[in-house]
Amino acid sequence: MGEQVYYKLYDNMIKFADILTKSDYDEFGLRGKLSNDMWGVREDCNIIGMPSSMNDTFQMKNVVNGLGASVFCNKTLIVGTATIENLTSFKGLCEDCHVWVNDQNLDFGDANTSIENMFKTVTFDQRRDGVAIKNGSLYVKNAFNGATGIRGLGFNDNKIHGLEGLAVNSSVEVMAFFRCQFLDGEPDALDLRLSALDVLPLGLKLLTLQSCDPRFVEYMVKLVNKDIDAFSNLVIDIKD
Repeated sequence: MGEQVYYKLYDNMIKFADILTKSDYDEFGLRGKLSNDMWGVREDCNIIGMPSSMNDTFQMKNVVNGLGASVFCNKTLIVGTATIENLTSFKGLCEDCHVWVNDQNLDFGDANTSIENMFKTVTFDQRRDGVAIKNGSLYVKNAFNGATGIRGLGFNDNKIHGLEGLAVNSSVEVMAFFRCQFLDGEPDALDLRLSALDVLPLGLKLLTLQSCDPRFVEYMVKLVNKDIDAFSNLVIDIKD
């Protein structure tokens, strides 16, 4: 009932997208899913919500207006921890969109989920120099593949697997892992066959590994050594 008071509701995505396209707002905060089966826009601010029945693999680039234009290639999608709290799946969520991460950390709590392609080929708003992912057991394949507009990328207190394509072809120059480990303690067979060119951006200048599980540290160092010629200027900083 509370959402009915604050949200103007639409049963049709194209009507919803037309409203956003014509709005004076240039950016919209993504709340996540509403408790009903409607698209919603907060009438007092630029917050939007998705239908409760929306498929968990839905991508926000597919919010198109009556002309078939993808709204969030032109408008900015604001993503924060509130978004994470109101969704259970993030695969491809923001792919090909303009995005601003408005929290210092995107906190996944105790979720065991996939962020595959979540920020693939995203253009990040440059009000922040980087993005930090906190907590959660995460499958990270292609999560930041081809992303631009950020210089730094951090992972804090994560259990990680599926590193293929993590930040390749991105603008990231500094990556840091704090207190991270593999989901099952050891890298799985798919991660073991990878090299740095499969995971890291060629422009990477600094890789920090701080207080991570020794097996994770060993893996990352070996990963880079497989492609040492391509990453000859990369500094790896290992801290306890």
